[in-house]
Amino acid sequence: MSRFGRYWLLVCCWLGAALRWRGLFANSFHADEALFAGWARHIAVWRDPLLLTQAVDKPPLLFYLQALFYPLFGPVEWAARLPAFVASLLLIPLTAQLARRLTGDRVAGGIAAGVMAAAPLAVQFSATAFADPLLTFWLVAALYAAAEPMRSGTTPRFGPLWAGLLFGLALTTKYQALLFAPLLLGVAWLGGWQRAEWARAAAGGAAIMLLPLAWQLVRPQAGGLVALQWANIG
Repeated sequence: MSRFGRYWLLVCCWLGAALRWRGLFANSFHADEALFAGWARHIAVWRDPLLLTQAVDKPPLLFYLQALFYPLFGPVEWAARLPAFVASLLLIPLTAQLARRLTGDRVAGGIAAGVMAAAPLAVQFSATAFADPLLTFWLVAALYAAAEPMRSGTTPRFGPLWAGLLFGLALTTKYQALLFAPLLLGVAWLGGWQRAEWARAAAGGAAIMLLPLAWQLVRPQAGGLVALQWANIG
């Protein structure tokens, strides 16, 4: 990346931070934010670290990440919003690198960084306790890993493994990650994945998905995540 490109990316990151900072403290919790923050609080104070007493109908990664910030900043609303805030800021340079990797064009990467820094929905959701910014971050990171260029010779490609791991993290954040699976598969297919790459990606995703499955197995009395989510939707 040229010196101008680095400066432009830095400007976009500072612009994104400036646009998002006020929202971190501006609004009180939406009802769902309060629910998620409450689950994270149960974990953080070790009152119910496995959420055995809670009817959790969402994958748990967000709540455990939120719980990490409570000991640092106390039981304040913005502490529960920090995972989404950090993910939203990291999404700016990550989107720029994804655009550059997909197109081979530095200008496209710069435009992508500017758009992500100032996109209204990205700004609005960044300072919330919702899972969407974190979900988007994992998905874009998985796409970046899947778009790793083919290498000559017998050099192993670690991009597919990372793509599987990151997509698994997206699934443990929100089930809607499945809606983006065709996009990830399409990028992998265009990247010329062979059988070995598909196997590494599948192994990475399966390894991550074992974690929420194990989490659910140790709390059977709390009800299944999928069953509870369907019941709440219906």
